[in-house]
Amino acid sequence: MVLDLVGIEFCEGEAPSGSALLLFAQGGALRLDVECLECELTDLGADDLGTVDLGEPGVGA
Repeated sequence: MVLDLVGIEFCEGEAPSGSALLLFAQGGALRLDVECLECELTDLGADDLGTVDLGEPGVGA
């Protein structure tokens, strides 16, 4: 099974702890209660989403 991660939210608790909420496509979610969270995200997939033009100078591609 492959899950598509679409968002991450962090709710701070008593520093540096808190909860990280991983949001997945199709409505799935996973909450991680952490004492300390240090991470780096890298997109390893192909960019097949195209570009977005929001009609504003300097926005989009």
